[in-house]
Amino acid sequence: MLKRKHVIFLSLIMLMSLSYIPSEVFSVDNSTVDSLIGTATPAEIMPRNIRVGVYDEPNKTAPDWAYGGDVNNDSSDIGQILEDAGYEVHLLTFQNLLDHELVLSEFDVFVIPDNLLRENVTMLAKSFWLSGGGILSIDSAANFLGYAGIIPYESEGDHGYGTYWSHQSSDIQAVANLHPATKSFSVGDEINITSLLWSTFDWSAISSTTEASEYVKLLYAEGDSNKATGIAYEPELRGGRVVHLPGYAQNLDEDVFIVEEMESMWIDAIEWLCPIPKSRIAFDISHQPRLGFDPWDEGMSYPDYLVDFRDHLVTHSFTVEKIYPSSEGNLTEDNLAPYDILILTSPDYNYTNSERSAVEAWIDSGGSLLVLGEALDQITFGKASEQVNSMIAPFDIEITQGYSSVVGDILYHPIKDSAETVQFASGGYINITGDAFPLVKKNGNIHIAATEYGNGRVIVSGDMNWADKNNLASEDNEVWALNIVNWLGSVGADTLLYCDDVMADDFYETPAAKALNELRINYFLVTYDLGLNITLDEYEWEHVIVDAPNRFIDESIPYLIEHVENDGYLAMHNFDFDNPDYEPLLNLMGVSYADDYPLDDDFYVWDQEHPVYVNPIDLGETSFSISGPYGDDGDLFHVFDNATALGGSSSLPQNNKCALAVRKDRKTIAMGYIFDQIVGDSDDSAYLDSFELWLNVVAHLFAPTIDSPADVSFTEGETGNSITWNPVSYHPAEYVVKRNGTIVDSGSWDGGPIEVNLDTLEAANYTYVITAIDWTGNKASDVVFVEVEPGAGGGIPGLPDKIFGIDTWIVLAAVGAVVLILIIVLARRK
Repeated sequence: MLKRKHVIFLSLIMLMSLSYIPSEVFSVDNSTVDSLIGTATPAEIMPRNIRVGVYDEPNKTAPDWAYGGDVNNDSSDIGQILEDAGYEVHLLTFQNLLDHELVLSEFDVFVIPDNLLRENVTMLAKSFWLSGGGILSIDSAANFLGYAGIIPYESEGDHGYGTYWSHQSSDIQAVANLHPATKSFSVGDEINITSLLWSTFDWSAISSTTEASEYVKLLYAEGDSNKATGIAYEPELRGGRVVHLPGYAQNLDEDVFIVEEMESMWIDAIEWLCPIPKSRIAFDISHQPRLGFDPWDEGMSYPDYLVDFRDHLVTHSFTVEKIYPSSEGNLTEDNLAPYDILILTSPDYNYTNSERSAVEAWIDSGGSLLVLGEALDQITFGKASEQVNSMIAPFDIEITQGYSSVVGDILYHPIKDSAETVQFASGGYINITGDAFPLVKKNGNIHIAATEYGNGRVIVSGDMNWADKNNLASEDNEVWALNIVNWLGSVGADTLLYCDDVMADDFYETPAAKALNELRINYFLVTYDLGLNITLDEYEWEHVIVDAPNRFIDESIPYLIEHVENDGYLAMHNFDFDNPDYEPLLNLMGVSYADDYPLDDDFYVWDQEHPVYVNPIDLGETSFSISGPYGDDGDLFHVFDNATALGGSSSLPQNNKCALAVRKDRKTIAMGYIFDQIVGDSDDSAYLDSFELWLNVVAHLFAPTIDSPADVSFTEGETGNSITWNPVSYHPAEYVVKRNGTIVDSGSWDGGPIEVNLDTLEAANYTYVITAIDWTGNKASDVVFVEVEPGAGGGIPGLPDKIFGIDTWIVLAAVGAVVLILIIVLARRK
């Protein structure tokens, strides 16, 4: 029988237990967060708004330049297909092209349906492609590809029918290769597009052309792999990407029908065709410059002298388009807004006061200007040089009299990189004052100068011909051209990329550079070891990415140590980590050198769920094989407690076998393995493994960060209480706030502060967890504990106002009644 003291004791325990209601045992649970933002599939990469122009031509007759064919006007239908797929689509008529509306500032991809461009606009469409725009050509549009010298280059000026392509009857098309345009299919899949005469390329003929290695066969007629009905082209010489495919976008009759498989291929092709440039460049032809890009542009003295200069920039990940004359204004702030860089050459038409003001304001707000001028006393250039000087007057730079045909020396500056000299045709002299500084000199004379003005940059050359087709290949002029636009286009960048991967065709197309472009991160590229030292010394950087499979860069170690010690971010690969000089830097990154990476061994993934293998691309692989001939696969690390080992030379985690480690604060990523050499496609995503790995590594380095506000305590009923977080991200996407494990706030995040009001909370203890998410799926979380005490005169001290949702006084009264009844019952039994 229970004794009275036992009953009272149990009753007190019951009351005490009710006074403590745990809010939640703390843990950051992202299961709900994960359901709010999906991980991109391997071939989706990063979302973007792709603007598509579709040629709308009702005239079905063959223009003089074309061979012809059975053409159709299905522009509205294909436009609808692409719009339904999520692209921004506009139909462009002959007049639209004639009015120069097909430009990269308005469109990314131009679709030429099964039709033919009219005579007066053919070269305008070609100009769009030469600027770096993508072209989707369907069936009979093969006429244009040949005539424009696109596929192939050798066909320029001729439609190419009978030499490179012809109309061939076929119905079943086989998928020849995995490519972003065919990512929805497998190699060998067959597509029935009905038996018609399709524009078909002779693969043997195409394979014998200058750029044979740049073509990828997408489709071929069943039974004859030489009959290529689908081709993808990534140019090495000039222009943007191109895809040619067969098919119709409307039902012609019951026997000639839309094929959904072809629709999906068109849709996927658009994404690959969209340019993702490092910088967007505008070239002004509205003031009739002496030098131009193309022979069909009117009014210039030498209209095609800068053609190689333009093509060189475009094939190195820049876009370069023309600013055409317009009755609505030429060099206006609105016209300049889409661009990072403006190029002006010696003009025959005056710049107006409003244009000079607009250019100055645009530079002050972050634009960059490159001026290619001539000496004041150069024959016939006096007036043009005066106009140039009027434009550059605010920047403390002036072109003066005097010039000489010399090889100029490039001075010590981050823009120098691996370039040493510039060949001038007639290098005019420049005077500088104020903050302007020389870049190229000879015999005491300045030939090229620069300045940083406001938030922008300016470079002025006293000779425009160093960039023309007669001089660009001389000395280091080609490298110098890239260095100039690299520096001008990196205004405001807080990211430095060093890359010396000589196995790559182009430093601007390396996996790390492509990853930064894909993530829309502005960066400055350095490709030479001495250039890295200059750049680290000259500028401060938030993020530094080093991909060094080739050169010894040990002289940069002190600069990199200083960068990490100053709380900077660093992702670094170097084949030379076995050099003892790197040990202090490696230790700061949470690792130490352990051994050389076994030659030709695979790289094994140790944690497939870690964000570096998941965001933005879920790689889904347990290992990667080497495909590149580097001769040194890298180094292995011992990993400290402040870092996480993510992969290495053993199938399971082992001490001293690590080759990829992330410091736990996510500020450093040590990469012992040469990811550049993984050039396979393990996940059949149509993108190289090396690119996907670098994309995830870079995305992880740029993952969101968040501050940690203090815990909050206040009395119930008080107002003005809240939690304000200040997360930071390059590309913010969403946020989620949980209270005691339940979502209480979520939505789109624009990068600003996130505030949660606490005034309505009742007396209790609460745990708030916020998760900020960027567009790659990477996250940052923080926890704030909130204690709300009962207000004066309200409730019972030490107890919450409600227990299990019931007012505390009612619960206590009920407990008291139970205790009283038990006491009475026991007393009577006694």
